[in-house]
Amino acid sequence: MESKRGTIRRVKHWETTLAIFAALSASITLADDFKTIDGKEYKNVKVKRVEPDGIVLTSKSGISKVYFTELPKEIQERFHYDPGKATAQANASAPANPQPQPSSTAAIDSQGPADLMRQAESALRRGQFAQSAELLNRIVSEYPASRQAQTVYDLRAFLRDKEQTQSGPLTASEAQRLRSLMDALANIKRGYHTTTPEKRRALETIFGAEMFQNTDNGLDSLSSSGAKLRDSIDKARQGQ
Repeated sequence: MESKRGTIRRVKHWETTLAIFAALSASITLADDFKTIDGKEYKNVKVKRVEPDGIVLTSKSGISKVYFTELPKEIQERFHYDPGKATAQANASAPANPQPQPSSTAAIDSQGPADLMRQAESALRRGQFAQSAELLNRIVSEYPASRQAQTVYDLRAFLRDKEQTQSGPLTASEAQRLRSLMDALANIKRGYHTTTPEKRRALETIFGAEMFQNTDNGLDSLSSSGAKLRDSIDKARQGQ
């Protein structure tokens, strides 16, 4: 049975890691102004999340979403708007023949681990953490030798204090933590392009310059970035 000390240690590791992500994210997040093509203004707001069809903004007055079709072309290009991805998301969320969806992911017809990974990421972005955890656990169970399964192993070990031998399925609460880290990673990547040269160099030292050339903020990217962050923390602790 797991000791209480081991549980506390993993909780502290998770809190420390998330705090570092949050601090990095906050350090490069600047207030911004946006103006839609019809003249509506959003002043002193921050970009909370970038979605295929728009950006989610936060301000003192609350949270709002602005669709890319409402924004000028230069803003669309800044956030890498892809109309094809937005259309695909809309089609996925609005099937031609709506029917009650199965509550269990066991009913999902998947062709392989890549499909399950895409479905898991989609569930994470929709806030369906229990479904995402079940999909990720299916990857490990049904395709244990796949690249996607290795990603799940790495993420699981990252959440559980690097203990690769520690088994057990991911939980809904752990999936929720992954979503928090995905959001923080996306925010860090966004802010990298607008922050100071000194902060860019610091971020490149931690994550590697190649990370900021990749627009993917999914679980594969999170796994790689998490490993680099963990290595940087270990080196700092060792005085390297």
